[in-house]
Amino acid sequence: MNILIINGSPKGERGLSFQYARRLMQILPDHEYSALHVGQKIRAWEKDPHQFDLAMKVVTRADCIVWCTPVYYLLVPSQLKRFIELLQERRPAALEGKFAAILTTSVHFYDHIAHAYLRAVSEDMGMQFLAGLSAEMEDMVKPTGLARVDEFCRYLNLCLTQTMVSPRRFLPLDCVTSEYTPGPSCTPVRIAQAKIVVLTDGSSTNLDRMVQRFVQTVEADVSVVNIREEGPKTGCLGCIQCGAENHCVLEAKDGFPAFYRRLMEEADVLVFAGTIMDRWLSSLWKQFLDRTFFLGHTPSLEGKLMAMLISGPLEHMPELREMFEAYFENQHAILVDMISDENPAQVDQHIQNIAVKLAWYHENPPVLARTFLGVGGWKVLRDVVWGRLRYVFEADHRYYKQHHMYDFPHDDWRDRGLNLMMMTAKKIPQFRKEFDKRIISEMTKASRKVLANYDQKEKQR
Repeated sequence: MNILIINGSPKGERGLSFQYARRLMQILPDHEYSALHVGQKIRAWEKDPHQFDLAMKVVTRADCIVWCTPVYYLLVPSQLKRFIELLQERRPAALEGKFAAILTTSVHFYDHIAHAYLRAVSEDMGMQFLAGLSAEMEDMVKPTGLARVDEFCRYLNLCLTQTMVSPRRFLPLDCVTSEYTPGPSCTPVRIAQAKIVVLTDGSSTNLDRMVQRFVQTVEADVSVVNIREEGPKTGCLGCIQCGAENHCVLEAKDGFPAFYRRLMEEADVLVFAGTIMDRWLSSLWKQFLDRTFFLGHTPSLEGKLMAMLISGPLEHMPELREMFEAYFENQHAILVDMISDENPAQVDQHIQNIAVKLAWYHENPPVLARTFLGVGGWKVLRDVVWGRLRYVFEADHRYYKQHHMYDFPHDDWRDRGLNLMMMTAKKIPQFRKEFDKRIISEMTKASRKVLANYDQKEKQR
């Protein structure tokens, strides 16, 4: 079979992901291979339809497409995202009927979101999904990791030769968003002494109207910034030269790092506004988020109040919602709400609610609350920066150390001492019997004491 590697890395053949594709070629030498380095070439293809047509000829000859890409900011790089947009704009049927597989590299930080996205868009374009592998960055240099990669290659070959196609996982997005027309003006919600910045890509009429309605609904210092005009002019290169001092090599080209730092310093509230395109927002939004990586894995949105205005079928895309919830939690920001225009009659009320919530949170700064999305994600980053990538991301390491983010369990001597004492005591049968008898009540003892103290204080008032 003719297998086409669609390489999303902006580093092209030098990228780590493509080395795993080369391993696929080694393990399965009987197939014919070709590669398109879309991460490197997309800007040229976007400007020159002839070059894009030449790339499409390579796509047409392929029997199987392997999406080969690193994971950037919980998804594929913006360059690959833009290629997928062009496919759906210019050649919507180009991949129909072809087999699809996914091969990504990452530190397993929300790699499942990238896999869900690639599988969903593959199914949307009529492809037949076979298999996917999320490789850890160092899998190839570890015996067990390499064995896992080789096993995937052989399994993919089995699926190809036996035509073992997986059933469709994602329902088609066949819902049509109705036109949203704002209703009569309402009394604005005052958010005193708050600087609000709305970031939009201006990607649809509905979105523009939602942004306009939000601006009319709040009484505050509000700025609307179109990232198409004032955002980054090119995607992240993946060069990691920002790791030591948080300096981006592209700063002289578009000044984005200075723009972003100024934005973070001045804004109390940030509103992200975008339109859903092929299971995510626009590649322009992805480019914006990718380029913020010049600050590494530090929470650059810490303490910010966030809201999202989305045009498109958000209710049908739980992975998109989960991705942004995870993003904000790991940024230590407060996501106040995320709304869409799926029911146009309710949009005005939803925007009004966001304004009220922002006003309340601004007056009553919340304590950051995180779910598994933030807790688990943060521990992945903490461990990988402390471990083998500390010398690469020196700036991250300094930040984590300064802010006491290396909160490893073995550093808590109180808990270690308690565990040692209790595990030793539980070897005594009589103690173990009493322990089992009292464990439930002991688990709630401290909490019940807090509640009792509160009740006592209320009675004394």
